[in-house]
Amino acid sequence: MVLNLLENVIRYTPPGAHVEVRLTRAGSAYVMAVRDRGPGIPIEAQPHVFERFYQVNAARFHDHGGSGAGARPGHHPMGRASTWVLEQSDQSGSTFVVRLPRATTDGR
Repeated sequence: MVLNLLENVIRYTPPGAHVEVRLTRAGSAYVMAVRDRGPGIPIEAQPHVFERFYQVNAARFHDHGGSGAGARPGHHPMGRASTWVLEQSDQSGSTFVVRLPRATTDGR
């Protein structure tokens, strides 16, 4: 699930640009922020970026390929327990934030 997100971010980042990944601990969770330097996601597509098989305007991104499967957080046990947000997206790139629950010592 996280690998799918990272693969998509890398796929849409232009050659020579960098991808920023930050992981921090916030109480009982880890927060991962991933920022790319890609073309951004159109406003009308932003609410759908985590939907299964959703693909942003194929003509706009035809050079990148892909199935549009994205991270699909709701289709994975960890995804159902996590929070996924497209925090920002414009012509300078996109920032995705994922809040992942930490495992507890009692196995829950």
